[in-house]
Amino acid sequence: MTTDLEGKRLLSVEEAARYFDVHPDTIRRHIRSGNIDYLKIGKSIKIPRRFLDQMIADRVKLATPVDD
Repeated sequence: MTTDLEGKRLLSVEEAARYFDVHPDTIRRHIRSGNIDYLKIGKSIKIPRRFLDQMIADRVKLATPVDD
């Protein structure tokens, strides 16, 4: 994850794409499908970094095998 984004609370689509190392269109597609929560501020789309961090944590939990 890019260190210049560490202190930012709201990320643009492009910054979120750098955070995940994907193309910005991938982020836009996830926004349209409802997989990424966002805020609309004027014409700008801003994604709270805590939403992205929570999304990662949730996915890691789903990927972790459960021992019986």
